[in-house]
Amino acid sequence: FIGCPMPFVNWHMKGYELAETINRRSPRVVVFDEEFIDKIIEIKGKLRSVEHWVVVGGKAPEGMISYEDPIANSPNRKPEVNYILALNPYTAGTTGVPKSSNFYDGVGYLQSDLAEGPRIDLKEYMKLLVKQFSFVYWYGGTEIIDEISHNRA
Repeated sequence: FIGCPMPFVNWHMKGYELAETINRRSPRVVVFDEEFIDKIIEIKGKLRSVEHWVVVGGKAPEGMISYEDPIANSPNRKPEVNYILALNPYTAGTTGVPKSSNFYDGVGYLQSDLAEGPRIDLKEYMKLLVKQFSFVYWYGGTEIIDEISHNRA
């Protein structure tokens, strides 16, 4: 609802991978769980575009915002916006340099009331969508683990 894609990142990423991934998106805000405060503090100085640090689920350290504070001060109504599901998972470790995997773009299009439709016919679109999911569900893509970093594919 705030008009931006939400790039999910692999929480197993090392500091330099995480900084690289975040810098590639040039976000102004980073939202993270309190569990990752130490990891964020470690890379905070390497993140060029971030203006706000929002901690979910706990007390925010100096210079960061507790997620609950803006929520408590927000109006009790949904904003007038278009709905676009913008999942944008990132991958690293076993796949080299951190990058957007765009794994769920096909699903995002189906959930959007504004996105441009695919530029292929429905048969080809459905074939590609099934292939995206087949790697995870039918071929066990989530069970592939890198022996060195222990990251999942």
